[in-house]
Amino acid sequence: MKKILSLLSLVLIAKVAVAQQYDREYKPFKIDVSTGYGIPNGSNIKGGLLFAFEPKYAFTGDQLSFGVRLEGALMKIDSGNDTANVNSTESATNISGLITGDYYFTNHDVRPFLGFGAGVYNITTPSDKNEGALLPDISISTKFGMMFRGGVEWNHFRAGLEYNFTGGSSPESFKYIGIKVGILLGGGRFDLISDN
Repeated sequence: MKKILSLLSLVLIAKVAVAQQYDREYKPFKIDVSTGYGIPNGSNIKGGLLFAFEPKYAFTGDQLSFGVRLEGALMKIDSGNDTANVNSTESATNISGLITGDYYFTNHDVRPFLGFGAGVYNITTPSDKNEGALLPDISISTKFGMMFRGGVEWNHFRAGLEYNFTGGSSPESFKYIGIKVGILLGGGRFDLISDN
């Protein structure tokens, strides 16, 4: 009996030691602040900058998180072969608000993930209805869209690839790939958000 108790004690101590070595500290709330480059699907639109802000709350032991992603994307409208005609007034902006979910495959410091989002994309583009006017006309459309993503988190750093698309047939649909890097505020060790 003593040998069995000693063996169980050793197994328990070993398990606790491994857990302390590999498990990360779990805190449910975090904020993802990221930036990157957007690559649109269209020959007349050039890539541009992205900026995103996404508060999240984690469930089921930090393996599943849900959040709200607010993202702005600024892309240039290509006016043909004459690059001199592409200026700051000829740009497409995309402001989106999505409900998101991420699934993490590990609870270690390096955490690969896959995610999904759905919500509203507000797309603003210049219009040629009033060509030559002092202030150009703009066209604003609001569309339902979705996003798929994958990437990795390492401590408080995050990198990922996202595919965004809106409903409607081409050319009415709007699609772009986002390559993003960012930092995580909260959610684990070395927190940048104080508990106080």
